[in-house]
Amino acid sequence: MAVDTFVLTVITILYLLATMVLGYFGYKHTKEAEDYMVAGRKAHPIILALS
Repeated sequence: MAVDTFVLTVITILYLLATMVLGYFGYKHTKEAEDYMVAGRKAHPIILALS
């Protein structure tokens, strides 16, 4: 059981780190509210519709 807890802890930490890194990159590329709301008008319309 201790190994299962350790593995889940490592997976959770890696997931949180990946989320933080992606969030940081998104933050650095967002300059205006329009960049945030419509991805700077660079995203494909299907991607925007699915989001």
